[in-house]
Amino acid sequence: ALEVFPSQTNFILIRHEKSDELNKYLESLDIGVRYFVGNDLLKNCLRISIGTRPENDEVFEAIKNFLSQA
Repeated sequence: ALEVFPSQTNFILIRHEKSDELNKYLESLDIGVRYFVGNDLLKNCLRISIGTRPENDEVFEAIKNFLSQA
């Protein structure tokens, strides 16, 4: 399951049990996110910066496609 943390900043934080695979998938689409390795509090988390509406739509569509394949 995808967990999305509440945010009042210019990024969102998500957690997914396959975060490593999700990060690699997003990188293959030239979508850069911050992947936290070695931090127990942020284990399996990705930080996604908020961009323009079209950029955000692209990221969310990519995540939706990844989840439909997982």
